[in-house]
Amino acid sequence: MTYMYIPHVPAIGRSYPHLPFHQTRNPVRHTGRGFRVKFASQKMRRMIRCESLLEMQAVQLAEFARDILTIEEQPFRLRYRVSGKLRRYTPDFRFCWRDGREWIVEVKPQERLALPKNQSRFARIAEVVAASGATFVVLTEAQLHRDALNDQINQWLRRRQISFPSTSEAPLQKLWADRIGKLQCSLEEAEQALGGKDVVQQLFAHRDLVCELDAIGSSRMTVRLFREGDDDALFV
Repeated sequence: MTYMYIPHVPAIGRSYPHLPFHQTRNPVRHTGRGFRVKFASQKMRRMIRCESLLEMQAVQLAEFARDILTIEEQPFRLRYRVSGKLRRYTPDFRFCWRDGREWIVEVKPQERLALPKNQSRFARIAEVVAASGATFVVLTEAQLHRDALNDQINQWLRRRQISFPSTSEAPLQKLWADRIGKLQCSLEEAEQALGGKDVVQQLFAHRDLVCELDAIGSSRMTVRLFREGDDDALFV
């Protein structure tokens, strides 16, 4: 079972005076499984520390997502009660979205998520987090470990460090309407209409253009303009 609660929540930066947590002084302590991966985030302008490959893949998706504004590792410590006992919990990440959503993210292998003790624990944490107006999201390898997508996103993120000259000063939406004139097209059509392979790949890299994620590298791959909800699809 994977928890994915996506309600509308108030604006980024809100406080939670009724929640018993405090800022963690030293995110990702070196306890035997920490400090395994450091991800260079252009979005955050710093290294983000991850404790596993799955965590790095979660950060990679958040970095790629156009509408995720901030990524914080181990952002706070939460106290909650389950079965009458006081428990503590530190989320792996907090992702803040442009539209005001705030995801409190746990990254967990599927086999560990399936354990009854984790099922009840996360269900209770989801209730506490939801009371603050945020969203508790558990991500497993089912959402995070997709070789073709992971490899392609790696390439696109590297492209963000490269500047390509624009072939036109016209807004992309106008270029699309004038030169393509339909909702979606083939990759070849997009390259011909928008200025070539490098331009189109750069537009993919910045999420101005998107394609169906399960069609990457296949002959059925189609291209269209980014629209609301496309970043959510990265985590499904």
